[in-house]
Amino acid sequence: MIPYKPRTATTMPKTLEKRLEVMAALRTLAAQEDEQLRQRRAEIAALRRELEQMARSLPAICREWALSVRSQLRKYSPDQPRVPAGNPDDGQWTSDGQYAANDEDAAAASDNLTPEQICRQAYSDGMASVRMSPSLSPTEYVGARYQLTSALELCLNYVNGVRPISRNGNFVEFFGAGVVIFRPGIPPFYVPFPRRQ
Repeated sequence: MIPYKPRTATTMPKTLEKRLEVMAALRTLAAQEDEQLRQRRAEIAALRRELEQMARSLPAICREWALSVRSQLRKYSPDQPRVPAGNPDDGQWTSDGQYAANDEDAAAASDNLTPEQICRQAYSDGMASVRMSPSLSPTEYVGARYQLTSALELCLNYVNGVRPISRNGNFVEFFGAGVVIFRPGIPPFYVPFPRRQ
């Protein structure tokens, strides 16, 4: 029987000098790999510390966001006049009475929407906002579309009674478009976000 012979050459040089050179080169290579491994471990440890810090600060950020949303919702008044459609500032709140008559017509038109249509209007506004945003990466675009689809599903669940409205009310945020607010005993209403100039 013939013993197994590897196909790659594994013989060491015959002279002691060459063997020492090979050993020195192997030590240098191993030291470089050890240094790269140490650097990689240090990077991973730094990333873990950052993630832990983010995880600790996330509840505070969520509380601040919820307080901010609540304060914005308290400021909402459906009776406050808005700049009518067709104007460069359409949809913006106005303290000026000059747009009040036109705004009442627009409010009356939106009052004719069913709750399901209100949800779908917020969804379509959000989709338009996402499509018109050049700064979104492909991953962010897919994430925004997923968020909008989830918001539409939740909104329709509230409308159809699949998910009961809480005593204090609920709201569904549509990415980049606005908020649909649900209050017990009254129809839902849609509060669009101000448009960026």
